[in-house]
Amino acid sequence: MNYKPKLSTIAVTFLALLLAAALAPAAQKSEPQGDLVSAVRAWLDAEANHNIPALDRMIDDKFIGTGFGGNILYKDDIVPPQGSDEARMPKSVLQDATARIYENTGVVMGTLAMQVAGQSAPIRFTIVFVKKAQGWQMVAAHLARSPQN
Repeated sequence: MNYKPKLSTIAVTFLALLLAAALAPAAQKSEPQGDLVSAVRAWLDAEANHNIPALDRMIDDKFIGTGFGGNILYKDDIVPPQGSDEARMPKSVLQDATARIYENTGVVMGTLAMQVAGQSAPIRFTIVFVKKAQGWQMVAAHLARSPQN
């Protein structure tokens, strides 16, 4: 007995394979956005634990940013020298974050809660990352106090 598949069976199989192939890249594209949010959490953890080697790795040498005073900050301003006991940023918790990726550039915007007595207003931030061989590196940031309600 010779079995000949029906044309409809072949068409359904082909469409299922085509659909699976189309959905696979979409799942892969959403992962790096989670990697960006993880990079923000890693930065906050390194800041809180005064992990200078980690901060040095995750912040690009050409970093530029803006702090609360509106002044321009460079890497040397936010990463303490090796062996320093000077904390630059208090322990902070990521409250929310939205991430977008544009080829090898990622942008994360969100809100931080600094765990400091008397600090009630959340901090809004925008951080720009660039994907490099060692992973996402912070190249620019802007932090601003949220207006009081």
